[in-house]
Amino acid sequence: ERYFATLARLLEELKDLKVGLSLSGHEATAEPNWFRGVMEVVAASSTFDEKVLYTNASGFADASLVPCLRAASFDRVEVSRQHDDEGMNQKIMRFGRHVAVRCNDEYAAAIQRLHGATSCVMNSCLLSQVGISTVEDV
Repeated sequence: ERYFATLARLLEELKDLKVGLSLSGHEATAEPNWFRGVMEVVAASSTFDEKVLYTNASGFADASLVPCLRAASFDRVEVSRQHDDEGMNQKIMRFGRHVAVRCNDEYAAAIQRLHGATSCVMNSCLLSQVGISTVEDV
């Protein structure tokens, strides 16, 4: 709780700057309780003029994180997927066996859930030699 209280205080000090939030890096939904706490702080803050979440959608395999994301009013969610072929995507992204979105059907369901939380969901794909590597692949 101290972490979230400190984060809220710091964001309050920055509110006049009207900065953007880009939540990226280690999968933010990997620790659901942390994600919920951050979303609660972000929802209560007026600091940000734009909020973007970058995710692999793994935390949205079930619907429990969607309400807090919706409450935080993110402008955009960008979802990483490296290939439309499940096997090829798995070779690149290396999801653990327990991660439901490694399967295309579960990934599609997670994307539908995200559409319920924000008006803009975008797919993000890095070009790579073993995955999507040409204009034709796109």
